[in-house]
Parts: sequence; C-alpha cells; structure tokens
Amino acid sequence: MKRVARLSSFALFIVTMLSGILLSTLLFRLAQTTSFQPPGMSARPYTGTMTDAQKLYIGARSATSELLFKIAFATLAALIGLQMSNAQSRFSQRGIFAAAGLLFTSLYAAFLFQVGVSRSMEASLDEMFGAVLGYPIMLQFWFLFAALVLIAASLFRGPRHHAAVIAFAALLGAVPLQAETTASRQCVSGWAKSHDIELSPAATADAARVVEILAAKQKLKVTAGNRCAVVTTMLDAVRYTALRDGKPETGTAAGDALAKMLRDARKTAEAPNFSPGELLRQLLSIAQIWTVDSGVFDIDAKETLFVTVISRSDPKRPQWLGYTRWLLRLPPGSYNIRLADGTRIVFDRTIDLAADARVPIDIR
Repeated sequence: MKRVARLSSFALFIVTMLSGILLSTLLFRLAQTTSFQPPGMSARPYTGTMTDAQKLYIGARSATSELLFKIAFATLAALIGLQMSNAQSRFSQRGIFAAAGLLFTSLYAAFLFQVGVSRSMEASLDEMFGAVLGYPIMLQFWFLFAALVLIAASLFRGPRHHAAVIAFAALLGAVPLQAETTASRQCVSGWAKSHDIELSPAATADAARVVEILAAKQKLKVTAGNRCAVVTTMLDAVRYTALRDGKPETGTAAGDALAKMLRDARKTAEAPNFSPGELLRQLLSIAQIWTVDSGVFDIDAKETLFVTVISRSDPKRPQWLGYTRWLLRLPPGSYNIRLADGTRIVFDRTIDLAADARVPIDIR
C-alpha cells in the first residue's frame, strides 16, 4: 500500500488501466473457455438465421454496451478538459488519473463485447445468452461506476467549490442525453422494421438526431410516452417524400434511399446557418403540431395506398399527403380522408378528430 501511495498520478493511471485490462482479459478468456469448444475441437455449427428472441436480445445488449461506451467516452473527454482548465488544481490529481484509468478499461470492455458478438456469430448463436456477452457489459458498468465514484470523491474533496459542483454535473449530464438518444434510435429501428425497410445503423442515428434537433427547435418536450409516436410521424413524412420521388418501398434499396435523405437532413439541421428546405419545413410543422392539443389518425392498409387528408373545419389549411402505413397527428377538427390505389378510390370518408384521440383507419 505504501508503494501505491508513493506512485505519481500518471503512474497510478498506468497501473490502474493495466490492472483493469488484465482482469477484463482474464474474465473474458474464462467466459470463452466455458462457452465455446476447447482449442483443436470443431466449433458447433452456425444454426441458421437468428430468431426474433435472439435479435431482440442482441439488440438490447448492443444498445446497453453502446450507451455505457458513450458515457465513458464523454466522461473521459470531460476529464481531459478539466485537466487543461485552470480549475484542475482544486481537485485531487491522483483520483482524477485513477478514474481515467478505469474509464479506459471500461472502453476496452466495450471492445471485448464486440469480440464476444463476433465469436457468438462464428460458433453458436445460443452462446450469446451466456457469459461471453454478460461479462464484458458487467465490466463496462462496474469500471464506469467506480470511475464516477472516484471523480465525485476527487471533485468534492476538501472545501466545497461551486466549480466542483458544476463540473460533476457536467460529467453526469451525458447520462440522460445518451439514454434519450438510445431510446430514439430504438424507436427508429422499430419504425423501419414495421415498414420492412433495412435501415443502417448510421441512418438510424441520423434519423434519431434529426428528430431530436427539430423537436428542440420547436421546444417540444419528447417523453418516454410520446417518443416513438413523434419519431413515427416524422419518418412517415420522410418516407412519403422518398416514395413520391420514385424510391423503392421496402428492403435494402429503400433503406439506402432514406439513408441519403436522412444524412442530408442531419447536416442541414446541424448547420449553424440553419436554412430548412421543403422536407425539414414539413418536419418542423409536424413537431409544432405535437406542442399543441391534437389527435392522431393511424391509417393502415394491406398494401401501399396513396392518402389525401383535407380539413373540413378549416378549408384554408393545406392538404396532407402520404402513403400507408401513415401516422398523422393533426389539430382537433373534421377531416376528409381519401385512400386511393392509383386512380381507384378505395376509401372516402369524413371523420371527426378529438384532442388526444387516436383514430385507427384500417383498410383490409
């Protein structure tokens, strides 16, 4: 213990990081040994396509690992900024450096998780439910947790400073933000799956980011209860624009078409001199409707149908155009809803929409 106490801050960082990496590697090797066949023996063959349960499990595990990785990375970046600021002399340097070593170890455990996913895919999908994925996530969490405890102890050591309170709040501020981003991505993935669209992880992240930016611009409070509905109403509008321009309806081709639109939308939304085009203006309008009393038309059909919605309560309002399946949020009032298959009208009815109501229209 005396030798540890005599270590410099940087040496303590190295020792903490290497010790954590060694422990993580040993535990991961132990998980591999117990989960997979010993070296020299043939691995169990790949059993075919993934089941829905396996897809949900690997998706949930990957989202958890990604969230922990981002929190650790953001906290590490905050520590680096803290060391470069004038306030760093107020805090325990040894505690900060030791916490940085633990954060690096948490990032390393995220790498081990990805290795575990690859090994499960190569050997047997059933092994993803075992320790080979459980250990890395457990290590990510506990190393991150220990780092945050050290940071708290270092920041509040000695006399209390307002700067310490602000710095610690900034470090933990990444937690709810990253959780919201992950939740939005899950909503985007659910929307893509329901429309049979293969959306890449990058496009999923772009979609979630666009929704968050536009919601913030309209001062829309996105909650757990309305998050997926907000995402769906906006992405339905993006999909309509793609189909209107002749893009594919489903599959990888549809995902590629949407990916380009979402990437361009994100770049425009993040630009300092924000100048929305037709699509972003429409999405901003959708976000604005969510800030006032309104209801939802849930319009679905067995096949893709063209939908026209016209307000009977206020004829001055523009008409809304879309394709099934379409989740459309509108202010309370009377609306004429028309669905057409080419030139053949298959549904034409005027329906009243109340505030907070959800009106299903299912053409089968």
